[in-house]
Amino acid sequence: GVALHWQDPAAIARRFAAFPDAVARAGEVAARCGPALPSGRPIWPALKLPAGTSPDAALRRQAEDGLSRRYGEPIDPATAARLDRELAAIAGHGYAPLFLLVADVVRHARARDVPVSTRGSVANSLVAYAVGITSVDPIAHDLLFERFLNPARSEPPDIDMDFCSRRRDEVLRYVRDTYGAERVALVATVNTLQPKSAIRAAAKAYGLGEAEAGALARLARRRWHPDPRRRETTSVEDTIAGLPDPRHRAVMRAAYAIVGQPDHLGVHPGGVVVAPGPVTDVAPVQWAPKGFLTTQFAHEDVGAVGLVKMDLLGIRALTVLADAADMVRRRHDPGFRLDAIPLDDPATRALLARADTTGVFQCESTGAQRTLRQLKARTVRDLAVANAFFKPGPATGGMADAFVRRYRGEAPVTYLHAALEPILAPTKGVLLFQEQILRVATEVAGLSWADAEHLRRGMSKFRADEMASIRARFVAGCVRPGGPGLSARQAETLWRQVEAFAGYGFNQGHATAYADVSFRSAYLKAHHPAEFLCARLAGWGGFHHPAVYIAEAVRLGIAVRPPHVNHSGAAFTLGEADATVAASGGVDGGVLYMGLGQVRDLRGSAVRDIVRARRERAFGGVRDVLRRVDLRAKEADHLIRAGGLDGLAASRAELLAELADVQRAGGAAQMSFGFDLGRVDAEPAADRLAWERELLGWPVSVHPLDTVARPAGAARLREVAREPSGQPVACAGTRLPGWTGGQGFFLGDGDTFVVAICADGVATPPTWAPVSVAGRWRTDTWGGGWLVVEGVTVLGETGGDKR
Repeated sequence: GVALHWQDPAAIARRFAAFPDAVARAGEVAARCGPALPSGRPIWPALKLPAGTSPDAALRRQAEDGLSRRYGEPIDPATAARLDRELAAIAGHGYAPLFLLVADVVRHARARDVPVSTRGSVANSLVAYAVGITSVDPIAHDLLFERFLNPARSEPPDIDMDFCSRRRDEVLRYVRDTYGAERVALVATVNTLQPKSAIRAAAKAYGLGEAEAGALARLARRRWHPDPRRRETTSVEDTIAGLPDPRHRAVMRAAYAIVGQPDHLGVHPGGVVVAPGPVTDVAPVQWAPKGFLTTQFAHEDVGAVGLVKMDLLGIRALTVLADAADMVRRRHDPGFRLDAIPLDDPATRALLARADTTGVFQCESTGAQRTLRQLKARTVRDLAVANAFFKPGPATGGMADAFVRRYRGEAPVTYLHAALEPILAPTKGVLLFQEQILRVATEVAGLSWADAEHLRRGMSKFRADEMASIRARFVAGCVRPGGPGLSARQAETLWRQVEAFAGYGFNQGHATAYADVSFRSAYLKAHHPAEFLCARLAGWGGFHHPAVYIAEAVRLGIAVRPPHVNHSGAAFTLGEADATVAASGGVDGGVLYMGLGQVRDLRGSAVRDIVRARRERAFGGVRDVLRRVDLRAKEADHLIRAGGLDGLAASRAELLAELADVQRAGGAAQMSFGFDLGRVDAEPAADRLAWERELLGWPVSVHPLDTVARPAGAARLREVAREPSGQPVACAGTRLPGWTGGQGFFLGDGDTFVVAICADGVATPPTWAPVSVAGRWRTDTWGGGWLVVEGVTVLGETGGDKR
């Protein structure tokens, strides 16, 4: 056999005695080889800098110039000193090239009006703010730079950027074109075999057919569920033992042996690396479907060889802002800019305080809205606090109720010790942010940055001996001579608070950056609700089902209509208000038309042809549409039933009758048989409801309550919401699809909607069924309200269906 072990030089010489020159030359080649494996030191891209200018010097110049633009002259000495401190830390770690690279990418995006924001702790950096990477002022928000970069950090910091999801590829193309296609690569992910895919792979190896493989895959254990009641109670061995076929048992055992093994490469959602030369000098690559190189290393291995990853991510919230801003510029203010939104706007502050935030980024769930009302949130800082408070940290520390009362000014702010006041004053004496953990650990307990980082990441990762050691150092540091002067009891109490909170704290810089996006979203909703909700719906909704955003538009008095050949684009479109809108009491903000792309079975090419043809002139009727657009019979039928030609005849039934006449004649270009269509009765509301649900997914022009007789004495939901807490009420409505973000469901009546929670023993009604509801209106201390459902009757059914 072939020897597969290292052989000594003498063995090699004997084996290749007939080729002494080859042996000698092999030695020469070996002698000329140097170390081949990467050292792991950061590999930076080749930056275009002025001759003789180092990255550190270039970053300092950009930062100092940016500081003057941000704050004006003269610069506050404390701010200038912080900039110097940050620049020294960045230079000490050698990370200036990363800042210059990201700043260049962000400048390009801003210059082309691509919305951009940050996530993560880069918002804590004054240098990042000065060079334009972030729009969050770390001085105004008292953000700790060391959360981003501290002396204990040995790896490059993460700089994660969010861009409009639709235009992210423009940014990626800029990076590729500027720094070189062969030098830029997306980062891979390694997708591993999960139980179902492992079973299918093993079944295929054992020669099982698709049907057998699918049946076995359905036996795979579900993922772990956080609710103990919904976790699997049977083990893998129990499942295998229950299989009568020994081949099936063998397949299952083989499958679970390979769960977690690499299966195929994917593409990281945001990771990009830029090398000084071809990426292939450092890492293997392959082509991604978008036409970019992709490393064959996952992000951990990319970092191990020295390539520094930056994350350029897409986020729909920024797409919504961009689209809404475009509509505002077209319809109202050509000079409108998102970055010029005043952060002290009274209308926006009032909207946030009353939590009228359906559609507003990160403020949509019932829990998030309750938090806004609890804290009377009005500013970006309030939103950041609310974002962090909604997480489990304060509740875990037992300070939730105290924090709310203090933040509302209803209880005095107290501190365990005066040394904590400079750290905890912004959060009323309560630990809320990760940055506060770091400051308590270093400034109060005197711990190293390495220990502080361990605390921040959470103590669940500590072994018992590690926990005891760091606890002892923490308590001793709090009572050390020359320290802050805590007593032993105070030190123990502070440790217990930190212990309960660590691992749950929220990154203040990240919370503030996202709060900035939330405030700008809220501004658009407060001042331009039609444009804002149109942009939200054009992106197929957000946190909620699109039907909820439609209900919100109706609640605000904005007319919403089905897709229309004379008004709609492929997605939701904002058209001009007309006399019918004014007559119905709608706001003069336009009309929301559902997109033609929503119509079932309507081809994308047909949608494009409709939009192109109507640029010449509006469509006048069925024949006009069919003459100018090549529609299949089913497409024309669906367009009419969905409301796409509403107003071009007396009713959809008349339009359908005309379509039938055209089809009998052989086409719109042919003369009809001349039959008088006569009087065509309008279709009933129930037909329109059924058609729209079938062809659009949900009703738009008709509400389910319009198809039944409203119960006598049933109150409108707007009236119900004004009732005192505990008041028995009777009303009618329909359950909207989707999730509230908490308990219950949304109940709408075609005018407004409320949260409804079924009492014990009461089943949730089916979606879109018209129902009569008996219950009680409840309110909380903070101004929120919901309907407790004590009885439900489905309307329009024989005898009623009580649930």
